Amino acid sequence: MTEQSRNKPFFDIYSRLRENSDDLSPHMHYHHQIIFITEGLVQFIISGRHYLAGPNSLLLISNLESHAVKVLQYPYDRYVLAINSEFAATFLRHPLLVSVFLRRPDNFSNLIELDEKTAENVRKACIEMTEELKQRKIMWEETVASMVMQLLISVYRYNSEPFWPADASNASSLVFNVQNYISLNYQKKLSLEDLSNKFFVNKFYLSHIFKSVTGFNYKDYLIRYRLSIAKDFLANTKMPVTEICSACGYNNINHFNRIFKKYEGIAPTEYRKNVILMDKI
Repeated sequence: MTEQSRNKPFFDIYSRLRENSDDLSPHMHYHHQIIFITEGLVQFIISGRHYLAGPNSLLLISNLESHAVKVLQYPYDRYVLAINSEFAATFLRHPLLVSVFLRRPDNFSNLIELDEKTAENVRKACIEMTEELKQRKIMWEETVASMVMQLLISVYRYNSEPFWPADASNASSLVFNVQNYISLNYQKKLSLEDLSNKFFVNKFYLSHIFKSVTGFNYKDYLIRYRLSIAKDFLANTKMPVTEICSACGYNNINHFNRIFKKYEGIAPTEYRKNVILMDKI
């Protein structure tokens, strides 16, 4: 992966075959993932939800969700699409499509079992995106974005449950706007009361609907979002950890290190050392 600056849209796709490997402990990426399995049998644990996935399974994992993987049957082959928040916001744009990474109600399923027709559409899209990314011709990002959109539209037409309802409520729209505001202002002081004043709603009501739509309470969501930014910095820049701390909305390096280790299990400096291994799983 080439080094790049933060706030730059990032997209990657790769096909990875495993003949054998160690089980993967719980972890979070700094980008969203779409995983399309073509061979093998795998157990995923995503934010405490257990899934058994095989050929033609599609998994949708946001950058805020902790997940672990155990391969039950080899060979294990799949396509992995990695999309950061900036790519989604810059190129996908349509709230309905982006919602597949933003909403996590209690009944949400990260797993979609595709029929043969939809699976073939996804497979072709993955092959075309891989080639487009390899060649990187003029406007390749826009081309890839249109392919990602077409893939998500195909999935939506097959199974719309992971996306915003077509008749999304005012509450859902409010939460989407709050999430968007957080993505633009995460480096600032952002208390729940600040947001309730910003959007002219009662903070207890906002707290309730935010949890029901996103699956996270507000404080946990903000921490996870800021840490996803920090991991992006750690993975793709040479910025000192002290600068990353400040850039992510923390003004105390000791507090930042404690929070990072609590959620990731390792210190920021260790994450940076292990990032190549952790990023290609």
